[in-house]
Amino acid sequence: YLLSDKYLLAMVLVYFRRTNLQLSEYTCSNLFLALYLANDMEEDLEEAKCMIFPWALGEGWHNQVADFLRQRDKLWARMGFRALVSRRRCEKVMAMEPSHWAWTRGRCPHHGGAHRSYSKAGITLPGGSGFSPPRCSLCGSPPLHSHYSHQPCPLSELMEDPLRIVLLNE
Repeated sequence: YLLSDKYLLAMVLVYFRRTNLQLSEYTCSNLFLALYLANDMEEDLEEAKCMIFPWALGEGWHNQVADFLRQRDKLWARMGFRALVSRRRCEKVMAMEPSHWAWTRGRCPHHGGAHRSYSKAGITLPGGSGFSPPRCSLCGSPPLHSHYSHQPCPLSELMEDPLRIVLLNE
């Protein structure tokens, strides 16, 4: 879980609440937009954040990035440009459904926080759903693992997720 840990996912739910999304707007597209914004706010590694593009946009993602970023900005504006989320708020979100699978997505401390690397040598573009990021050079953690493969988001599962329903009724 090098890219999307439980705190970033909790931020996504806070963003959904702040934007007053209708149930029909709880889509994979909005999920990826909010996840990208959460990464913008909390993570320093641009290369890692860009790994979201192939998953969010699929094949031909290179041609869709500008529109994706415009959509991210619209989502951000819709929440009144309030993208900061405290750790305490994230923990409150997680406490509403503590056994939810998303809250098991922890990562090693060296995978979070402020890390800057000014050497751009060896940086590769994200490969998409058929290619995973390389293993961590510090701990050897495997690339992203998820309960979901790169398939279209099953909206029926999204809508049945109790955590999202609880947030809507908050």
